[in-house]
Amino acid sequence: MVRIPLTPPAGRADLMFPWPVVTEFLQRTDAVVSPGTEHVHVDLDAN
Repeated sequence: MVRIPLTPPAGRADLMFPWPVVTEFLQRTDAVVSPGTEHVHVDLDAN
């Protein structure tokens, strides 16, 4: 399992996913947006 803890100011949530699901998601993501090219698709520094 992959645990993703979220801790916003108003509470807490722990998301749990089977690792094969996370692996498949990341492989599909890499196929669409190659690692290192994220800045071409999204401006992460924009406010």
